[in-house]
Amino acid sequence: MKTGIVSRLFPELGRPVILGDYPYYRAAPHHWPVDLTALAAAGIDCVTFYVPWRFHELSLGEFDFDGRTDPQRDVRGLLGLIASLGLKAIVKPGPFIHAEVQLGGLPDRLCRGGEIRLTDVEGRTVTSQNQPLPSLWHPTVRAEVADWMRAVCRDVIAPSCQPPGCIVGVQIGNEGIYSDANLPMARCDGSPFARQAFVDWLGRTDAADAPPMPYPVEWARWSGAGTVQLWDWLADFLPADIRGRTLVNIPLANACNEASINGWGMRQLAFDSCRHVRGHTEWIGNAAAESGAFESHLLGVSLGGTDIVEANWGFTWTDASFADPSIPLFHALLGLMLGSQSCSVYTACATQNWGATIAMDEAGLRAEGVDPAWHVPPYCPGAPLQEGGAKGATAAGLALLGRFVSEFGGLLLRTRTCIDAILALDRPIPMRDTLGGAGVPLLAKAARLLRDSLAQDGRHIAPCWADAVQPDEGVPVIHLVAQPHQAVSHRRTAANIDEVRSRLATALPAPGRLNRLHIGRHREGVMIRRRGIDHTAEFLGFFNPSQRSETFEVNDGQHIKVVTLAPHGCAVLVVEDHAVIGGLLSAGSRFDGAPPDADGVVWRQLAPRETLTDDRRTVPA
Repeated sequence: MKTGIVSRLFPELGRPVILGDYPYYRAAPHHWPVDLTALAAAGIDCVTFYVPWRFHELSLGEFDFDGRTDPQRDVRGLLGLIASLGLKAIVKPGPFIHAEVQLGGLPDRLCRGGEIRLTDVEGRTVTSQNQPLPSLWHPTVRAEVADWMRAVCRDVIAPSCQPPGCIVGVQIGNEGIYSDANLPMARCDGSPFARQAFVDWLGRTDAADAPPMPYPVEWARWSGAGTVQLWDWLADFLPADIRGRTLVNIPLANACNEASINGWGMRQLAFDSCRHVRGHTEWIGNAAAESGAFESHLLGVSLGGTDIVEANWGFTWTDASFADPSIPLFHALLGLMLGSQSCSVYTACATQNWGATIAMDEAGLRAEGVDPAWHVPPYCPGAPLQEGGAKGATAAGLALLGRFVSEFGGLLLRTRTCIDAILALDRPIPMRDTLGGAGVPLLAKAARLLRDSLAQDGRHIAPCWADAVQPDEGVPVIHLVAQPHQAVSHRRTAANIDEVRSRLATALPAPGRLNRLHIGRHREGVMIRRRGIDHTAEFLGFFNPSQRSETFEVNDGQHIKVVTLAPHGCAVLVVEDHAVIGGLLSAGSRFDGAPPDADGVVWRQLAPRETLTDDRRTVPA
């Protein structure tokens, strides 16, 4: 079982944690008490929030964290309110936070170019709102970042660390440093001081003036290792009693984007071995409606081994359906069934009140092809709560999630994914594909294989890095190698996805009755199963990322029950001692043993309705 966010930050909770983001710098302070009270009532366990540097800095080296110049800056008072409601907090001080804040929260003076500017390996300036970002490797920038981190640690984090305060963790950086942890390796900081850090890391004294690209393999490794070095540097400013509770948010990669999926994959070795709790963000499309986004979740959550720390609960910039409560609920349940120990509601409150210091520059947005209309109030229009305490568009989805986690979360946390085989991936695969520069990346093909195996064959193939496979997993392991000559004749190695399919067909028995019951009628939906170590508890997750209804049969050997999923719908059945004891249905979905409710339902029953059997193996999530 992985050591995730609950194990590290919420060890006494005993179930998945529900995180709710609250951008206090966009909400009127007199609304804070009622908003936070409503979040607690809705099932939020922990309030997360960014702390924008530019908003709290009054002048160089002078900061307001207690509201003496503006009550909206009273982040210490906010933490007091959070504590008074029995909630926990995760603070996110950046230094770059993105969060649709001007310059990602950085002060203007750091984004005026010159020698401190961040450039990629080809010398192109990296910008935010068309302004040059600063390199965190430049000594001048590091000195200013150090001042910011010391101030926020001294005045905000240290006084409220748990125990006895409410802060249980601190997020370092943002999706890497500059939302860059899934970008191609050429996009990494290639400015002079960053290149010198790379040379120092290499341990070479003869390459100080050389650009990084003559060392492509080393640069690929550095693209992850350099990010981890910056995370560690930032974390070392924290009070000693919270340094073991740091969190990083690694973005999932879009499997349909060659540069993104390979860039993400190349960094995983460094990320996997870092000292921080690893979470992920989910800004890669709608997994309930888009095959590429669904495949990206299947691959990324499992292969990355991360927990959800930022998921869309109401931003409708490019997809209005995120204001439908079933869509964010679909993503939350999919993450839980794939092994996440958390759900994230980002943001939990649609806020309306912010000033010019926070607002993004319209001209800068247009220069980068972004419509400024996306960033007018309210921020996150489909959030489950509206500023001032009223319910928002996705409130019903959060209510279902909260009831489900409260009722069954403890049991869920003690289960493992049931799988039929392991796809072991060589670490150099994304590097090879990047240098090859042609064709669909193997990681993208692997993601499609995972989806096809579930939907077409009712079989769960778990992705894993080859160097992380345990000696005896109890299921067939097919090794997808980076170099074709490595796969010459061994029956459990493969050089491409077609060979993987062939090896799986040989290694696995022919599909039987149980596999048929794991397949939807239209072969578009999928079922994911989790089982307790003692085999007494099971969770059956059904997901339909298609535009038509999908049905699954659940058979106890005597009776057939039917799960019917609405388009883009989902359901989770909870099984204990081989009997369905309850579960969750999203709006429009049905199960023969559940009470009908057009808006979705969470139910639990004492009397067993049907008995289920299966012989799948279980592996750690």
